Amino acid sequence: MLYASIFVIETTSYCKYTMMLATLFGKKRLTDKQVADMIVGSIVNSVDTSFCDVADFINEAPEFVSSPNVPHNHSDKFLLIVLAANVTRITKHFSTEEEHVLRRNITNSFAEMYGITPAELSKHLDDNIHLLYRVKERSSNIVYAMSKSVFHKYKLGSYQEKYFKEMNTPNPVFLRRMDQVMKNYLFNWEAFLDKYKMG
Repeated sequence: MLYASIFVIETTSYCKYTMMLATLFGKKRLTDKQVADMIVGSIVNSVDTSFCDVADFINEAPEFVSSPNVPHNHSDKFLLIVLAANVTRITKHFSTEEEHVLRRNITNSFAEMYGITPAELSKHLDDNIHLLYRVKERSSNIVYAMSKSVFHKYKLGSYQEKYFKEMNTPNPVFLRRMDQVMKNYLFNWEAFLDKYKMG
């Protein structure tokens, strides 16, 4: 099935090899724009090549009393959730100044790819970041926040059994299974930083 995402592949395939090369030759230096383009390209490609499987996973979930019938071509909400989650993790790996520069370049790259202004993209991104923080409540788990955001963005509550439908909260069994999907969409900064440095 799906979940051999680019981020997972990069970790397993290159980790030892790139660490050896970094020791021998030093890490490859990339500009902040190159790093942003690489992140955006990886996220977009990962979602584009797998969202049909994600939609099928949701539509066929046994926790729903009727299928949500998420269309295969409705990946925009999902893509923005994935982008927002990855942007929130930049702060763990870069200085505040580098984070601002990288986020600006990610926003510009993404906006250019989709033919909208950086201001429009930034608004969508901020809305999704706020949603992630709101739904994760006291948890620090970004994967959990991504799964709950998908639940709310695709209005999956109305397809659940009465108990969960009335509370408009995800069935925890569905949420745990969704976590296994969403964790594959986090950019692997550790593997990336073994191979590259920005500046």
